[in-house]
Amino acid sequence: MDKTPDLVDPRQVELFDALEQLATLDVAHDIEIPQLIVVGDQSNGKSSVLEALVRSHFPVSERTCTRFPIKLILRRSNETLLKVKIEPSKDIKRSAGEEAKIQEFSRELSSWDGLANLVEEATTALGVSTRTDSKKSHSSTTNKQQNARQYTEDVLIIEKHGPHLPILSLMDLPGLFQAESPNQNKRSREIVANLVEKQVRQKKNVVLLIISAKTDVANQTVVRTFQNVLNDDKGLRDRAIGVMTHPDQAGDLFEEMQEVINNGLDALKLKHSWHVVRNQNKDEREKSESLDDRDHKEEEYFNDLAWQRVPEERKGIRNLRFTLKNAIWTCTRDALPRIILQMKEKIADIDDRVKASNESRADDSQRRRYLINMAGKFQQRTREAVQGTYENEPCKESHSVGYSCRECKGFFPVPTEGPDDPDGQKTKLCSNVRGLNMEFAMAMRRFGKAEIISRAICTVNAVNDEQSSANDSGDEPANQADRFPPQEAMIKYYTHTEPKSIDPKDYEKKVVDIIKRNRAREPIGEASSTVYRDLFLHQSARWETIATQHIRAVWEATETFINLVLKDVCVDQKVLRSLRNKIVKPNLEKLQKKANRTLKDLLDCRSLGNTGFFDSFGDVFTVQEQARDLAGRLDTFGWDDLLLERRDELVVKIRDALNILICSPVGHLSVENRIKDLIISKTFGIVKQAFSTAGKDPNEQAVRREVDKLYPAEVQHLDAARVVGIVETYYKTTMVAFVGYVNSLVVESGILRQLPNAIFSQEGMLDANQETINEIAAEEEGEAKQREEDKRNLNTLRRILKILEEGLK
Repeated sequence: MDKTPDLVDPRQVELFDALEQLATLDVAHDIEIPQLIVVGDQSNGKSSVLEALVRSHFPVSERTCTRFPIKLILRRSNETLLKVKIEPSKDIKRSAGEEAKIQEFSRELSSWDGLANLVEEATTALGVSTRTDSKKSHSSTTNKQQNARQYTEDVLIIEKHGPHLPILSLMDLPGLFQAESPNQNKRSREIVANLVEKQVRQKKNVVLLIISAKTDVANQTVVRTFQNVLNDDKGLRDRAIGVMTHPDQAGDLFEEMQEVINNGLDALKLKHSWHVVRNQNKDEREKSESLDDRDHKEEEYFNDLAWQRVPEERKGIRNLRFTLKNAIWTCTRDALPRIILQMKEKIADIDDRVKASNESRADDSQRRRYLINMAGKFQQRTREAVQGTYENEPCKESHSVGYSCRECKGFFPVPTEGPDDPDGQKTKLCSNVRGLNMEFAMAMRRFGKAEIISRAICTVNAVNDEQSSANDSGDEPANQADRFPPQEAMIKYYTHTEPKSIDPKDYEKKVVDIIKRNRAREPIGEASSTVYRDLFLHQSARWETIATQHIRAVWEATETFINLVLKDVCVDQKVLRSLRNKIVKPNLEKLQKKANRTLKDLLDCRSLGNTGFFDSFGDVFTVQEQARDLAGRLDTFGWDDLLLERRDELVVKIRDALNILICSPVGHLSVENRIKDLIISKTFGIVKQAFSTAGKDPNEQAVRREVDKLYPAEVQHLDAARVVGIVETYYKTTMVAFVGYVNSLVVESGILRQLPNAIFSQEGMLDANQETINEIAAEEEGEAKQREEDKRNLNTLRRILKILEEGLK
């Protein structure tokens, strides 16, 4: 066989060889390696172009088309070798027998001549129909043939070794088609279309776009498919090369063909220039004309005067090879940083696994020591997270330049990663829980009350807390994705039904009715203790639901954090599963029950009532609440006898007086008289003048009667007013205390501070019975074998990594 012109620079052979070896490692299956894919419509000459490129005839004929992807791996070697195997698609469901048949399919040949027969064997193994005679009657077709797949996504891998081969990995995909036939139904058309589009979309692939000059370009399916992908991925322009085939069969489309070659397609502006190649015709292929003769005839064809207007570097397979060589290297060079990064992460993971498995667990004491060391790391990370310091322990290992292990990276995110690191934020337990605590406090203010007494909002500094909270509740970040805590947590745990709004007069009438229905032995004008208790319990009925949801949110954040720590300190998946089931989950359940018991005690304290709150805060806050109430009524009170400017002056003076009361504790003085006397002293002159102007009696009693209008009728009885004021005050003080106790006693003391020692600790591993230790840490059969395989993969990956890093220099 003639020497194949290189598609790879000789200086890059070692690098491409290393990449090809990387692609064969099962442990690196998720690392995407650049490759060349060939796409086009059926009978567009794809296989003929590839034959000319790699200097070997493909196992296809004029009567058949490619029914599955064929991946050709070319590797330079002193020995000649040809291996064929099948890579089954993970998306196709098969019986156990079919799977076994495919897995067993692996052949080696001494020459390329027997490849056609092997391809037919693979076709049969894959259950793909090869029926091509459309004249066969329907009755002569067996049910098995009717049900056979016409196309499949399984890949036939042909690996060829030889002394003059380029280092190259390419995939020839089935040709696209539109017209349906007995051999190519609608389902087959969809399979091929999805397969081609999937491969074109992969950013690792260099795309060889084959277009035939025999057909109008706009009518070719591959052009439309390419345009669809290009709309989503503009980078496809940089990694695609257009190739025009069958120029000698262009006919009336000859000038249009040359226009595309010279200037490209308006809808497909590619970075690389278009190329044109001459394909072998049917007779030449059937005569097995040599590829050297093929190149000679192509050269003579393009020397014709009709081709003088097409630049020389765009004509023929030799120039296409040069462009393809540059494109493959550019795509590979751009992918190297990503591949190297993925390899370093893979090496770090395997290295951690090897180190963990190297820790001897042959006897009881070694297994216990193994878990004690692991528990120490768990406690250190948990303690840092609970305290909010987030400091990583420095790595004590010595590494080569540019290499880092899991300990080097650390558990907590480094500051340079910024706020856009969602996984790193999950490790910051203290920050996350404090954010949830704040949301709990806001939820209690906004949703905690069953009924909110609606008052007019005024400019006085002390506005009704519930109303201001409700009015401010709509303030959200412009970008919900940037919200902290996350928006999904807010919706799931901190969103509740809005409280009912009730008019003050209606509420006071409701309280009067409650007082009447609950009279005991108290004098008329007083309310029984049952009234205070039941009204407060009605208003605070939502607390249990809101607090329980908050604790659930805290546990979700806590369990997420614990899972992250466990994955960090324990790389052995078997040990990790046993550790979770036998140690961590039981201890978490115990801690949850204790925390829930504390929350239940707080809720019981609320439901039973606590006179200490009445005794400590009642007098001060009753004055403040009534002052706020009066301030809220000013905007709705009609001072019809005052000129507008004097009315505004009056309201300002009254509010000044109210602000004095709101900020000053007043002991056991009469709230009503204190407010009225203070307002009258501040406003007497203005009201007297207004009365005189209106022809009314300006005496003090008349002014006082006018001020009395600020109060609803029920307040004149004072019993309903006193109940409303005290319950509102008691609700506020108790709600503040309840929020504080939940966040401090349940969350902080009952959960966070317990985590370092209560879940997975060195002390616990010292005290654990030996049977449990053995169930968790004992090695299973096959672990030693896996350890040796990991060591081999580690050595191979490190050697490949070194070559790739040299290739970047």
